[in-house]
Amino acid sequence: MPGLPRGLEADCRATQLPRSVISIGPARHSTPRYEYCLFVDSLCLESLEQPALNFPVVKLLCRDWTDPLSPQDRQSVLVHPGFRDGITEYYDEDVGWMCMPVSAYVDWYARLHGINGWEGTHVRPPYIYGFETEDELPGAWRRY
Repeated sequence: MPGLPRGLEADCRATQLPRSVISIGPARHSTPRYEYCLFVDSLCLESLEQPALNFPVVKLLCRDWTDPLSPQDRQSVLVHPGFRDGITEYYDEDVGWMCMPVSAYVDWYARLHGINGWEGTHVRPPYIYGFETEDELPGAWRRY
């Protein structure tokens, strides 16, 4: 699907939504409820079986994120090692999605509703809070 962050394209299926679902009116700007969506892929499902504090996880997508690259340019870009998406080596690059522990849903909802919103909350995947070790990251179990 064009416009989805690269790390999510492989797990997404195209669907047609009725116009009434897509057009939600002026209420969409009042709370994070209409600005973000939760996305569950195979990594999120696998995280259900992991014993760490930050698992299970879901992926949180920002509705208003736009990819700075065209779909053609995106195909030729390599993701920097250590990250799951993006085009730079910078930790703070906004890639339009992030991993969120399910147990922190209420806290993150409040953070997204706060003054800094997405910009103050976003952490580039695969990091959750930004200070995890390699073995604590979502998907680390896939290396073994």
